[in-house]
Amino acid sequence: MAQVNPGPRPIAKSFSSAVKYDGKEIGIDTPSQLPSIFRRWTYILFWAVMFLFAFHACTHMVAAGDTWVALACGRHFVNHGVNTVEPFSFNSHPAGPTEESIKTWPQWAQTLCKPFSIDTIRYWHPTGWINQNWLTHVMFYWLVEKFGSDGEYNYNALVYWKFGLFFLNVIVVYLLARTLGASVPGSAAAASFAMFVGRTFFDIRPACFANLMAPLFLLVLALAIYRNIRYIWFLVPVTVFWANVHGGYIYIFIMLIPFVLIHLLANLPKKWTLCACSCLLWLILFGLTRQFMANELYQEIHQLSYGTPPSATSIFSDGAFWMILLVCGGCIALTWSDLIPSGLRTTFSIGVSFLAFLILMIRLMISIPSGLPDETLRQVQSFVGGYQFTFVLGFVAMVLGSILLTMAKTRLLQVSNRKIGWIMAAAASSFIAMVLFNPFHLTNLTHTFEISVSKHAASWRSVNEWRPAFNWMDPGSQGPNPVGDEEAFGVLCILVILAAAIWIATRWIRAPKTSAILPDRSNRLSVSAFSMPKIDLAMIVIVALTVLMAIRSRRFIPLAASAACPMIVLMFEQAILAISARRQAGITGRFALPEYPAWLRNGLIGSAGLVLIVFGGYTFGKYKRIYLDPWLPDGKRDSIFMRMTASNVKPFDAGQFIRENRLTGNMFNYWTEGGAIAFFQDPDPETGKTPLQLFMDGRAQAAYNIDKFDLWRTIKGGGPVMEKLIRSGKKLTDQDFRQVGQWIHQELAKHKVWVILMPATEVPYPGISSEQVMSFPNHYFLKALQIQGNWSIAYLDDFQYLYVRNDSPEGKDLLARIFKGEVQFPTESSKHLTLATLYLQTGNEQYAQQALEHAQRAFELEPNQASALRMVYEVRRYPSVRRQAEETLQAFLEDFLDRRDEYAKQGGYCNRLVAARIAANGLIASTQATDPTRAKRYQDFFTSTEGLPSNLSQEAKW
Repeated sequence: MAQVNPGPRPIAKSFSSAVKYDGKEIGIDTPSQLPSIFRRWTYILFWAVMFLFAFHACTHMVAAGDTWVALACGRHFVNHGVNTVEPFSFNSHPAGPTEESIKTWPQWAQTLCKPFSIDTIRYWHPTGWINQNWLTHVMFYWLVEKFGSDGEYNYNALVYWKFGLFFLNVIVVYLLARTLGASVPGSAAAASFAMFVGRTFFDIRPACFANLMAPLFLLVLALAIYRNIRYIWFLVPVTVFWANVHGGYIYIFIMLIPFVLIHLLANLPKKWTLCACSCLLWLILFGLTRQFMANELYQEIHQLSYGTPPSATSIFSDGAFWMILLVCGGCIALTWSDLIPSGLRTTFSIGVSFLAFLILMIRLMISIPSGLPDETLRQVQSFVGGYQFTFVLGFVAMVLGSILLTMAKTRLLQVSNRKIGWIMAAAASSFIAMVLFNPFHLTNLTHTFEISVSKHAASWRSVNEWRPAFNWMDPGSQGPNPVGDEEAFGVLCILVILAAAIWIATRWIRAPKTSAILPDRSNRLSVSAFSMPKIDLAMIVIVALTVLMAIRSRRFIPLAASAACPMIVLMFEQAILAISARRQAGITGRFALPEYPAWLRNGLIGSAGLVLIVFGGYTFGKYKRIYLDPWLPDGKRDSIFMRMTASNVKPFDAGQFIRENRLTGNMFNYWTEGGAIAFFQDPDPETGKTPLQLFMDGRAQAAYNIDKFDLWRTIKGGGPVMEKLIRSGKKLTDQDFRQVGQWIHQELAKHKVWVILMPATEVPYPGISSEQVMSFPNHYFLKALQIQGNWSIAYLDDFQYLYVRNDSPEGKDLLARIFKGEVQFPTESSKHLTLATLYLQTGNEQYAQQALEHAQRAFELEPNQASALRMVYEVRRYPSVRRQAEETLQAFLEDFLDRRDEYAKQGGYCNRLVAARIAANGLIASTQATDPTRAKRYQDFFTSTEGLPSNLSQEAKW
């Protein structure tokens, strides 16, 4: 092991320590010289381990809602350029601003706009569709289109993008660890564990760029501090690129603030450091409370809790503001005077700090009104609790930081004021470049703050990926969060605490005051005195803030892993070095590092080799089974991309139905499916507008106001009628659902919606009663419309159901053309399945034969859940065709049972298995009297396969 010495000077000049190994003297002046005791081939071994973990991290399956949004947006930008005119939805932001909309802006913003023309304002601060991920969207569409052939998109190109991105990610994390001072094995371990922690959050969408750019930003800072300050100018291209591929670029400017402040404070005299830290603490605490009280959500809570709105006061009317300024002035006066004892200044700062904490904390202790709906209550709790958590933690962190900056100044890494000036210049240049080289200019900045701190930020954070990292921190949640796994991050947090505790403890290890230097009889050791490296407080604070971001919102877990793992390894290694030096002092009398033991080197090499063999065998073996072998959930759309993103269930065929039959107007859709629906349509070649406009999609604040999201949830949930019925606690009846359906129908009519497209998971099974539906809230919407009667199926397959309003001109025309055979269907199976359902919906015996024929044909073409349900639970209701339906089901089931082992090796086996179970369940009773042996066979099969389709689907995931 070797001395690690981060410092403001060139590292090679910091120490002149050396250690002998195999008769060679090895310098330990710099972290990069330590691994010279390893042979060159071992470097390849450690890098291979890193890439293995990066490969493993890329194999996780994550649903791809944002991916399809990206493809739709990317196609629009490629064909029509980047603009703020939203082309996919009738509910999106209008492009602007207009002179009328500017009048609704805050007064200070209106004042700033007065000297400029409306065209100038639109150029520098456009409003409307603000797509901060535009460049990633262009990349995605370019990749699938460029590498496609014969007019078909190559979606696997996005998989290659994912692997390439995270291979770069693991390299950057490794280089960050090496630059900070970790050894080669330690850096490889840090990079590998960072990939492991973030794995379940790695998907194919623009946010993945943040996982690469955050450690790259930290690497630029580390290179500037430890190698050459000129590296700081890489900050400009990093910022510009990040600002165009994802909105998370704001992380750079947020983290630069404490980075620069800490280095500035470290250079001040001790008394002025204490004064500056105290004033900053008081102002920040006051600012947090002002931000809390200025939020519109706080004002609504205050109105509900106390019956009156809070008094609207400006910051200059706030007595606390003037008190803070007064104590800041007093602190500066006490510091300025040389006659004031240092103890009095310290007592003043401590006393005022705790008093300010207690007084300002009272502002955050607002009473939460009772009787709020569960979703609203969760948003309010998240809003209030988040501010309280930030306030308390911020106070503790700033107090500890002030102590370090004041009391341990000589132990801190210090950077000259000249270099700080370089950093500030690079930061300013990055900001200007970000504004200039972005199509949205200033809006790219203001939009980020608007969605982060506005009244509705808490509402958007109710989305799963924005919720806290740990389920126990989210009392309003129902069950585990489906987005990502928290266990690995929990281990990371434990390691952070453990590494920090051990590292802090070893900072107090010192050389013995008196020690006789013992002769080195073995001539195996030749070292100089050891001393602990300087504390890089600025980098530690950035890492800590990033981990806290991840704790508050799990979407930042990959960023936290990339930032924290290098620091964890560095702290452990520095602690081990200090302990080794202290132990060596007890043996030789010299406080110095021992020889790097050969057993440790060989052990590290052996461990890396073992990981490659064991973990590599497991990873590549499972990759083959999951991504290359026949895929049991689907034998039709089974490319690597489809498996990795579960995109086989997206509305490919429904989109083709919409496209080929030229459906236009407004639709109501499942909001996370909106991107795919838009992409599968043919947009207008002149405007890029899609013919069938969405109600909403997954772009959230970028394209929609919060009221549109709330409206979507209200309609999907059944509105106030369903809310009242649920609160009554009574069992729901058909009449109840009819009332709910009538409200939904009227609400959709207001928005001229005549098409509804929902995934099969939102559709109740045929024949299920109203009382049975009560256990499935996601089925309320379509159950209500099915009973209400104004909506009819116009298309369905195993994954998607398309309803049309049968009393609208468009709906009537489409349904009539379906019966006439004038409508284009993407597959024969979907055609027969749709026709069978339409005949069955009439409830008329005279159409039973037509329904049977179409249902039989659909079932023969694609035996799956949708076709089997029609045969078993709908066709069999009609006595005239019951026997024929059962013969078809029986023939299928007998064939399946006889050839089950053969089918089990084929793609799409799960669909056939589900159909067989539905058929068996329907035939058990009818065959019991005529053929007990066969009935028992069906019963045994049905019982033995209970839960098997779900288990097989889970086994096909990774």
